[in-house]
Amino acid sequence: MGIKGLTKFIADTAPNAIKEIKIENLMGRVVAIDASMSLYQFIIAIRDGDQYGNLMNESGETTSHISGLMSRTIKLMENGLKPIYVFDGAPPELKGSELEKRGEKRQKAEELLLKAKEEGNLEEIKKQSGRTVRVTKKQNEEAKRLLTLMGIPVIESPCEAEAQCAFLTKYDMAHATATEDADALVFGTKILIRNLNANASSNKNKNKNSSKRGYILTEINLEQVLKGLKLTMDEFIDFCILCGCDYCDTIKGIGSKTAYNLIKEYNCIENIIKNIDQNKYQVPANFKYVEARQSFINPKVLEKSEVKIDWCEPKIEELKTFLIKEHNFNEVRVTNYITRLLKARKVTTQRRLDTFFTTCTKKSTKLIIEESQKELLKAKGKGKKREMNDNSTKLNAKKKKTNIKDEKKNNEKMDELKNKSDENLVKDEDDQDDYGQNLFDEKTNSESDC
Repeated sequence: MGIKGLTKFIADTAPNAIKEIKIENLMGRVVAIDASMSLYQFIIAIRDGDQYGNLMNESGETTSHISGLMSRTIKLMENGLKPIYVFDGAPPELKGSELEKRGEKRQKAEELLLKAKEEGNLEEIKKQSGRTVRVTKKQNEEAKRLLTLMGIPVIESPCEAEAQCAFLTKYDMAHATATEDADALVFGTKILIRNLNANASSNKNKNKNSSKRGYILTEINLEQVLKGLKLTMDEFIDFCILCGCDYCDTIKGIGSKTAYNLIKEYNCIENIIKNIDQNKYQVPANFKYVEARQSFINPKVLEKSEVKIDWCEPKIEELKTFLIKEHNFNEVRVTNYITRLLKARKVTTQRRLDTFFTTCTKKSTKLIIEESQKELLKAKGKGKKREMNDNSTKLNAKKKKTNIKDEKKNNEKMDELKNKSDENLVKDEDDQDDYGQNLFDEKTNSESDC
């Protein structure tokens, strides 16, 4: 079920958190996919008479989940995605009540389906068929084997697949979680991708402009959700519990808008229970909101050291045996699948432009640093010699400057003496010899001062 009404509320209240993207935007990205959700959609396809509707093996067992999963995965890889499939483990105890309700609904749907078949009501048959769908343990195991033979990473979560996917995004082991369940956001996935399954394979999901627009997906950014709603993560979790989740009942009479207003005013469920009019809002007698909160904050998942993500080479011969001999797939069709798979693997190895330029920048910076260090060492080796040359040059320049200054001073003095000499010669030519002797003595003294 996920969180009741969450996506619509986010779209209305925090519209910047949701945007449409093309599948090409995910090229080179690792995407953690909720495997159970994918298989569920393929099994529904056979009930709806979709493109996989008539796929069965000789034993009459459904193989649409195998064909659909292989075709879907190859299509994603052809678009440059790196898929990781995460499978559910044992359901949490808190979910027991919800699973019982689902079982009752499924039984009721089977009764209505039988009645619709008796009446020949095709529309009702289609409607109730979807409600009776259940992914079996055998179908899960077949899907895991198929993906392993294709070389695609498979992770078996100890509990909820959405929680494990969210964990992968938290530690940057995946870019986004692909599922239709909005509770992945409550588990803390950084980015939620919706409609990935619907858009990646089924031709009937393409509109008239799909060839031009490409596959259109919905992306929900958790950081933008919190920013738009102006909530902390803890407040967001309590808000989602009040909206309605799989782990506990909620307060009757409270929808998403009322829940949001109450959280904004009181911050947490404890304070809300203390302050609301319980005659107007009925609090469940056994309201396990604390346990539900902890299930979202500390879900049971594989830790980082326990997660192994390896894209391996496909086991072609084993894959052929699995598809052709065990499940009666057409050999020509299988050959086509394998050819596409091998080509698609080359596409997934292409790097995104942003990571390419980031790497180039880092290399360029490193190269510049190395070259600078080499130049520095070279300069240190020549440092002393250069310093001596510089000192010698400075000394010579200083001496030259001093000589020029002294020479200028002497020339000025000589001019002064010459002028005096001319004056004396005019006044008294008879004293010329005495003046000459004095001039000689003064010049000699001047030169000795230098």
